[in-house]
Amino acid sequence: MHKLLIIFFLLFCSILIFARQSSANEISSNATSQVNLTNNGSGEGDPNITVKEGITLLNDSQNSIVKGYGSDGIEDADIIIESGAKIQGKDNVIMIRMSDNVTITNSGSIISVRSKAINMASAQNTTINNNVGATITSLNNVISGEEINGDSEAVENTSINNSGTMYSDTARVVNLFSGADTATIKNNSSGVMYNTNTNEVIRIGADSTITNSGTIQNRNSPDNNSILTEGNNNTIILKNKSILVGTIDAGSTTGNT
Repeated sequence: MHKLLIIFFLLFCSILIFARQSSANEISSNATSQVNLTNNGSGEGDPNITVKEGITLLNDSQNSIVKGYGSDGIEDADIIIESGAKIQGKDNVIMIRMSDNVTITNSGSIISVRSKAINMASAQNTTINNNVGATITSLNNVISGEEINGDSEAVENTSINNSGTMYSDTARVVNLFSGADTATIKNNSSGVMYNTNTNEVIRIGADSTITNSGTIQNRNSPDNNSILTEGNNNTIILKNKSILVGTIDAGSTTGNT
């Protein structure tokens, strides 16, 4: 009988541990504290997180409210914001510096009240999906990627798929520069990407492709750039019935089509 009680107790503890681990990466009630994906509840190596439908993770004075970078970046992670959910913070709302193979799927809102809703400095193989009805916005740059000196890691193979709305008040929607190359940006038929200032809406490096089937718009003036290429060998595809407001500036770069 004593052995049976010990076995039952160990089984009960195992069930509790499993339950904690399975729910540790879900935010199911409104929260204001930073979420550290480098040690997200169930330990190192578990960087996935889901903000459940209608839930807010909000703190306008908190930088990197979703933190995916410590001494190194997270890997093989899924960050999911469900319909009606919101992540809102100050700077670098979702920080995934030096990460690899991170997918952000937004069906709600990602909002920076100052700069960078998503910061993917020195990150590789990042995928950002902004679904129909979803919003990603920032006062300053919305999605930003650059190779940080000292990281020795370029920003490569970025994929941005927009079917919702992305906008910036004072800067760019997509700002890929200084070692940020090989990006694929698809603005789908329902997608709207715009800013309300003199900067370009999208800035890319080299060997990248932009396909617009929706609206890319500089709402400050059609004389401002909507797209700026700072590297060579880029491709810009404007699909039938797409809308582009603003100019395309390739500067002195070559091999662009």
